[in-house]
Amino acid sequence: KPDSSHYTSGTASLPLYIHAERAVGKHLGIAVSLGYDVFYYNYSFAEQGNSGTFYRSKTDRVWVISPGAQLYYHFNKWIPVRNLDVFAGAGFVANYVKHSNYPSSDTSSNVIKPTIDPCIKVGARYYVNRHASFFLDAGYDKLSWVSLGFTYRFFGKILANK
Repeated sequence: KPDSSHYTSGTASLPLYIHAERAVGKHLGIAVSLGYDVFYYNYSFAEQGNSGTFYRSKTDRVWVISPGAQLYYHFNKWIPVRNLDVFAGAGFVANYVKHSNYPSSDTSSNVIKPTIDPCIKVGARYYVNRHASFFLDAGYDKLSWVSLGFTYRFFGKILANK
């Protein structure tokens, strides 16, 4: 962040994830994911006028889209609890962060900042029936630290206790 501006507040948001995983072995799965988030930062610029320094307020709309690919290992062999799927995964995400009003020196502009970042997750999924489950995972993907949600299995068997 440049010295002439500082962030003062922002909005909180909950990112949305879409995730598809395909089994490639008894305990391995390969997945593709897509994350999306929009939030706002409020900041001010220090500017000089006839009466001295004053601050001009601006709002930066930040839009994030985050496609990725991961490899997951399912611990069903070591944790044989019916309907429970404990997993760990690693891979990468390509984060595209677009700023509508990004501060730069004494101006602001539209900026897209692409990065490729590691993705490391551990979590558990509990199946309430053959197809529906709730999950909780935690880890790093540069979009959120914790995810809580609902999953639906379109094809295949539950791997827990198999």
